Amino acid sequence: MSIASPTPAQPAAGLTAVPLFHAAWLFAAGVALAGRLWLQPSVVLIAFALTAAVCVVAALRGQRMVWLPLAALWLLLGAWCGEMEPTLRLRPRWPRFLTGCCAPSREP
Repeated sequence: MSIASPTPAQPAAGLTAVPLFHAAWLFAAGVALAGRLWLQPSVVLIAFALTAAVCVVAALRGQRMVWLPLAALWLLLGAWCGEMEPTLRLRPRWPRFLTGCCAPSREP
């Protein structure tokens, strides 16, 4: 009775090799897109829901093409997070000689 040794797993190639990496860069691209191009949040949310439904259908029917709707889903998720991210509004830096001219006097 011989014991078969386990064979090493073959490395995957192509777009499915590192799926988390692709999810991360697509998410970052969505955030960058939202920073450059203003998208109405309601439109992004509706597109996100429709793309999620397409992902479910693609996972059930056409598993070879499921990466395409998933790419769109990660891109839209990044755009959604980029739109919802609060922006900082910094006050302008005034020159030193203007800092005391408009302040109310504290003397009685």
